[in-house]
Amino acid sequence: MKKILEKIRNIRLSHGYTQEYMAEKLGIDTVNYGRIERGKSKLSLERFIRICEILEVSPTDLLNNEKNGIIDYLKKIYETEIEILNTIKNPKN
Repeated sequence: MKKILEKIRNIRLSHGYTQEYMAEKLGIDTVNYGRIERGKSKLSLERFIRICEILEVSPTDLLNNEKNGIIDYLKKIYETEIEILNTIKNPKN
């Protein structure tokens, strides 16, 4: 995961974007965005995808050449989010 966060930071810098800019686009404060880049805050799949959109990079480009464990991790997050949304949408009485 650390390598992905480094890639995000490097791409951000190559675009000339500040952490403040990224935080504003994500609707969070700068401190929290900095924590994401440093790996001190968990990165949700939704936020990861939004960061990719802002940086105009494909999620697969960031995940390429990384261990399958990271892809599996992201799949689990996605599956968990789908389960939560389905539970909210169709609650069992």
